[in-house]
Amino acid sequence: MTNLFTPLKYGAFMQGRRNKLEIYAEILKRLMSEPLGVTEIALFCRLNFSSAKETVDFLISKGLLESVGFEDVTKYRTSQKGSLVLGMLEEVVVEFLRAE
Repeated sequence: MTNLFTPLKYGAFMQGRRNKLEIYAEILKRLMSEPLGVTEIALFCRLNFSSAKETVDFLISKGLLESVGFEDVTKYRTSQKGSLVLGMLEEVVVEFLRAE
């Protein structure tokens, strides 16, 4: 999966590490296609478990993710509000790239 902010990663705007917005966008985008558990989110988004759990909890608290019960495992998916926020983030990135 490509990062939402990949075009910025190698420019003057970003150097090395991802910022929180990039991580949030990556998680929101990934969870639009299929619900995942925290361990899977950590693997797909290259985070350690505690960082993934903390980020998922934050996104849930903001209403951007919702939990889905699968047998005895809790998985998460992007909520409708999360989809809207992701769309706004993508628009901001496109406008930023046009301004250069």
